[in-house]
Amino acid sequence: MNRFSIIIFIFLFSNCWSQISKPILKKYPKEVQKIIKIENGVFRGSNFGDTKAAIKLKETATLQSETDSTLTYTINIDSDDFADLLYYTDTTGKAQSFAIVFILQDSNEEKNLKTNLTKYFNERYGPFEIVNGEDELWKGKEEYFVEMKDTSDEAGMEIEIVFYKK
Repeated sequence: MNRFSIIIFIFLFSNCWSQISKPILKKYPKEVQKIIKIENGVFRGSNFGDTKAAIKLKETATLQSETDSTLTYTINIDSDDFADLLYYTDTTGKAQSFAIVFILQDSNEEKNLKTNLTKYFNERYGPFEIVNGEDELWKGKEEYFVEMKDTSDEAGMEIEIVFYKK
């Protein structure tokens, strides 16, 4: 192999390497890292079409309930805040959508978490668009969407994020 061929090989390899997505989760606060868990897959390592058994093997949060169409896990964010992780399945038991419902005690914490999640999703999926007047919507790479909305009311602070196919 001559020098010119080696230079071309290095150039092509470096261009291909730069196209591989680099992990971005590590630069976000521990609360975001705890919820997102892993950047592989659509949701916490799981993908649309995964079976309940496959989801149970991957999920490290505490299983709270299971029905024919839903697996519900709970994860503590800190001493007084938590999130429910919902895996919705079709009639064959395969994942068809995912959701996170944050239950927070403090409005400042809600604002900070929403800001950091928005930054993370913007970096992962690109800029969001506004739907339904105030919800943030990102388009995933494999024809799925991520929608975040503030569902807070007089009962408390809540943020809901739903991952669903087009």
